[in-house]
Amino acid sequence: MNNIDQVAFTVKPKKIVIIKAANAPKLVVPTVGQVFAEFTELNIDTALFAKPYDGTKAILLEVTRAVAAESAKDAALKTSAPTISYASKKKKEFIQEWWTHLTDYCEAGIDTGDKALRKAIDYEVNKTFDAVFHKVLTGQDLPDTKDGFSHNAFQALRRATAHGDAAIFLYRMRYWWPKARVVIAGRKWIAKTHKQWADELGMEERSFRTAYNHVFKLELIEAQIAKFNGVTINHTRPTKKTEKLFNP
Repeated sequence: MNNIDQVAFTVKPKKIVIIKAANAPKLVVPTVGQVFAEFTELNIDTALFAKPYDGTKAILLEVTRAVAAESAKDAALKTSAPTISYASKKKKEFIQEWWTHLTDYCEAGIDTGDKALRKAIDYEVNKTFDAVFHKVLTGQDLPDTKDGFSHNAFQALRRATAHGDAAIFLYRMRYWWPKARVVIAGRKWIAKTHKQWADELGMEERSFRTAYNHVFKLELIEAQIAKFNGVTINHTRPTKKTEKLFNP
């Protein structure tokens, strides 16, 4: 089971509370795995489930990050062209479902009126979703500057293109541009076929061609056909305007 939308929030968990065992001077503290039993089949580090659930904010946020990461990964892999609006929608859905789960079904000592905790959970979920979507899209970890999927560069490219697939294409080009090693007449180029770009971005080749033609018409890329490793192949490079958008 790896679909969090179907697994995590449709089955009411067994309610577990911290109790005092008979004839025992100390409280019997359940593990995270006992309190959040319905999540133990997800791809989450088993060491987390083995920890004692002491009801602190720290352990609750740790569980939140782990479950949010699985939900974000599932959401990101379900679409070939994740847009900001799509990521935002999935974040909001998860936050609402997770908070409802914690306060209505999971007896983990959560106060429904704890605004500070709700704010902390919102923050952790937003940060986790941004990091996971960035990783799925680029293959790279989200930089500490938060210059990632829902931030600076991608937003700038989305506004400039007004086209989700086009923005994703340029955002991926942003990743490859510093690594470009092909030099023709003193200028750097990225050598990739349309199919290679499409496969890398998880798009249909036809969808990629539409995005490619869109940014070309907007003069956001330059293109030429040239030899690469003995094969005639398409070469692209960002224009000066696009390079500025790479680092807004």
